[in-house]
Amino acid sequence: MAVDAAGYLFVADFANMRVQQFSRSGTVFSYVRSYGTTGVPYIGDGAHFNRPSGLLVDEDGSIFITEDSGHRLIKLNADGDLQWTVGSAGVKGQWYPSDTLFNVPNDVALDSSGKVYVADRYGSRVQVFYPDGTFYHSVSGFGCVGGVAITPEDYLYAIDACEHVIKIYDADLNPCLLYTSDAA
Repeated sequence: MAVDAAGYLFVADFANMRVQQFSRSGTVFSYVRSYGTTGVPYIGDGAHFNRPSGLLVDEDGSIFITEDSGHRLIKLNADGDLQWTVGSAGVKGQWYPSDTLFNVPNDVALDSSGKVYVADRYGSRVQVFYPDGTFYHSVSGFGCVGGVAITPEDYLYAIDACEHVIKIYDADLNPCLLYTSDAA
């Protein structure tokens, strides 16, 4: 889920292949619109999604979506028009290096300069892209990345769901801390 600056709620509807938008009035949420085509997976465009998983709405209303089964990162503008995609619809970047293919991307975050961070779960890395969708950097050394978050200081927090640790990187993407829970 994500909430934009105007208070609209966006929900990645994984099984129905869409993102839904709701407005809020008090404690009641009302349907506004859907992005994607209900029940119809990708056709290689921005109007069809294959199991949207990660979702983020930027301050300008841009919508960033990761597709679990479509293996893409998609950017839509505030009107829902496709701006760019990274990845190839349905093509999994499995065991060979590629800066532009994913293997189950499942989360997305932005830093203060607009760079886009993608948790590439079974690619075992965090992929970082410039605001225009071109490749910037890859952070590797994960078993499987379960989520990403960026602090106001542009530190990257990445959950390694396979190793049961949180890895923290400074604004230059240098590793600076590893957190392990005793409950893992």
